[in-house]
Amino acid sequence: MSASAELSKGAIRFGLIAFRDHPPQDTSFVTKNFGFTAEQSVMKKNLDGLVASGGGDGPEAQTAALADALNLEWAEGAAKMVVLITDASPHGIGEDGDGFTKSPDRKSLFCDNGIDVQLLT
Repeated sequence: MSASAELSKGAIRFGLIAFRDHPPQDTSFVTKNFGFTAEQSVMKKNLDGLVASGGGDGPEAQTAALADALNLEWAEGAAKMVVLITDASPHGIGEDGDGFTKSPDRKSLFCDNGIDVQLLT
């Protein structure tokens, strides 16, 4: 039995926001918001449909994805967590060739809204 089997159906919701890069480095999408779902099979299908590709520089559009996450329909009173999974730094922290000079501080916005942010690289 899985640990989640003891929870009521819909008690755990997963959200997914895919991100790539800003144009002109990538023209497919900057972010792709799949919203929340309580169905593991839907989350798996959404993840299976993603392919890492594109980008012309090192940094990626992580802060755009974090902005989308702030605007999701979070359940009131729920424990809230964002896990950012990436293999690149965000734009605006001074990497060579980065066309963005400043990266917004999204982490403080998450803390102000009671959302825990974890980073996996």
